[in-house]
Amino acid sequence: MTRGITSGLDSAPYAGQCVSMNRRGKEKRTTRLATIHLEASPEQRHMIDRAAKLLGKGRSEFMLEAACDRAQSVILDQVLFNLDAVRLRTFNAMLDAPLAPHTGLERLKTVRAPWHENPEA
Repeated sequence: MTRGITSGLDSAPYAGQCVSMNRRGKEKRTTRLATIHLEASPEQRHMIDRAAKLLGKGRSEFMLEAACDRAQSVILDQVLFNLDAVRLRTFNAMLDAPLAPHTGLERLKTVRAPWHENPEA
């Protein structure tokens, strides 16, 4: 059984990482599709190693996860979208779709603002 981890931005595998299950039911990571080399100061390396250890991860796994999180954030923060016709129609359909009911928001609309509680003040 093999499943890809996707970023939600497109159908390409997230960071070239695939996960499969071995015979004992444990996850087994496959070889990455690309290599990325970085240079860092000893202080940066120490800080990265310390943070990775706190999360129980290796340096490479920690750095790849952090870099992909940041990359996805940058991509999602873009104001200008360059989309082909199919993706533009999909995007517009998502914008035009009615909002799903949200009970928390409906409840919040019924609460009177604190600054409106005491009209004499």
